[in-house]
Amino acid sequence: MAVYTDINKSDLENIFANYDIGKPIEILPISNGINNSNYKVITSNGNYLLTIIEDGSISSSDINFITNLITELSKADIPTPKPVLNKEGCQVIEFAGKPLIITSFLEGGHIRNVKEFTATDKIGDILAKIHLASANIDMNRKNPMAITDMISNIDKYLEQANNFKQNCKKDIIKTANNILENWPEDLPMGIIHADLFPDNILFNPDKTKITGVLDFYLSGRDFFAYDLAICINAWCFSCDNSNIKKAKLMLDAYQKHRHLQKAEIDNFQILMQAASLRFLLSRMYEWFNKPKDALVTPHNPQEYIDKLEYHKQHNIIGELI
Repeated sequence: MAVYTDINKSDLENIFANYDIGKPIEILPISNGINNSNYKVITSNGNYLLTIIEDGSISSSDINFITNLITELSKADIPTPKPVLNKEGCQVIEFAGKPLIITSFLEGGHIRNVKEFTATDKIGDILAKIHLASANIDMNRKNPMAITDMISNIDKYLEQANNFKQNCKKDIIKTANNILENWPEDLPMGIIHADLFPDNILFNPDKTKITGVLDFYLSGRDFFAYDLAICINAWCFSCDNSNIKKAKLMLDAYQKHRHLQKAEIDNFQILMQAASLRFLLSRMYEWFNKPKDALVTPHNPQEYIDKLEYHKQHNIIGELI
């Protein structure tokens, strides 16, 4: 989450006049994350999340996919925000030429220090439930950040890479080509979250229960095991080394619901490299292309440079199975 587009009091009152969710009292910007503008809105009837979709490449069909997805997942007891209809029955309206969505506001807190967080079984459990639920959802959308597409456009992401770290562009491209050459073609697939980082999960105060799964704007159809690789990278590393205990907790919890197939295990090292490269590329681009005056802090690409190097040298699945 982030804030790029400002909403003043008059804007807010005009928007909420067409909803039956109370009068807005206060609007609070949410600065976590990267992709969209997000606000917590306190109304006379409760709290809501207002999201302005900033990515112009997201089509109306993509937005319908996302709102329908989170609605269907909530029916499968996945704690997702529920879209609110306005008085005309619309889930999506336009503000400042951009799509705007209001959803229920899920209470809870983010994990602020992932290094100290040990209950990664909770992440494996919810991820598997999302994957199983997606198998029963009759919708489709290609992963908008598919690694094969990103590699095909790698110059866009690495245009200024050597300004970040001397001579790193050549090494990254070499690794990307190796991933592309070894990319599997036939692994179990479905709708994945694709961005299940700590700022997209909410917990109750004692961190024993997940109260919210947020931000499905990058969701789409891709390999389930690739989504698991993204989560291991996001939750199970300390500096540039994997925390095997936390990774095993996540994997074991995941496999209580859905067992990895042999082909997924055989390809897991490439999937881990791809999961590292995906966020290395997007972070490298964001590092040099942050919009002026945006209330957002770009993530340092170095974290995923380190993780990519680690997975080139280690096959983590061998320590987990």
